[in-house]
Amino acid sequence: MGLGNSVPTSSPEGSARERFLENPEHKDYYIAPLLDNSCPIILQPLTVLETIFSSLSLKDVSSFSQTCKLFSSLVGEFLRHECCSSKLLASLNSFVSKNAGLLTLFEQQLTSSLQAQLAASTESNRQVMYKLLLNMEHYNRTVDRVSVVQEKVGFPHRNNPSYVVVERDDTLGREVVRVKQVCWLQVNHTWEGVRPGEYKVAIRIKIGENFRWPHRPEEMTQWTVKWPGEGVGGERVVLVSKDWWNCIRNRQTPSLEVGQGLSSEWESVKGNLTGWVRVEMPKVVVEKEGQVSFELKDVQCPWWKG
Repeated sequence: MGLGNSVPTSSPEGSARERFLENPEHKDYYIAPLLDNSCPIILQPLTVLETIFSSLSLKDVSSFSQTCKLFSSLVGEFLRHECCSSKLLASLNSFVSKNAGLLTLFEQQLTSSLQAQLAASTESNRQVMYKLLLNMEHYNRTVDRVSVVQEKVGFPHRNNPSYVVVERDDTLGREVVRVKQVCWLQVNHTWEGVRPGEYKVAIRIKIGENFRWPHRPEEMTQWTVKWPGEGVGGERVVLVSKDWWNCIRNRQTPSLEVGQGLSSEWESVKGNLTGWVRVEMPKVVVEKEGQVSFELKDVQCPWWKG
């Protein structure tokens, strides 16, 4: 289970806010008139250009490099700086250290591959550098993960050998929770001191061979996320039916209609599905520092499920 942050948000002010509300897709840009045939961007110091490149996507950087030989050379120098082994290793090690014991199978495989690549310190062509930076984007995200094994995560009947057991997953190399059978399923957690910004809450689950979910069409599973806001806090509730669970059991990605706002991403390592799926709640915007809470609850179905 984790809370991921993208970027802090701010609101447009005054008349700019009114124009934004009228046409949120429209952007006004000032284009300075040129009095000669010069190219002002060429005159910028390399440090300024690298700052500009850093704010662009890798796709845009690649497109920019194809405009002329000079820009291709500048982009090549930028890529070499960005692919500095010590710089990337610092980001990689920071992510691994923060999420020690909670890396996914995909992350374990990718981390080993990147560590070997960075340790080699061989001269790379441009295609290799682009791929390296693309893989490193995964480690530049801000995430705060917790394990449902931990006591700070609410999970009724956990450690009860008849209902919910904690056991070791040798493939993952850590303990996980397995639901054997319950009538009341509930998982919840609260993150404290969450700063303003955009966030998404996600949980990873895996369906076993003896999966039983005897819901009737009207019996829903409830996913809830709450966050602080100015005045009244926000709340988002998503209800999914047995159809959603059937898709997950069959390793299918539920449609938008079935998912009701939940997004599902299947983990794949070397082209093979691992069985783990990341279920993500819709994005929320935290306006002031406070608590963000998540709850998964399945209580409408009174029958044993597991």
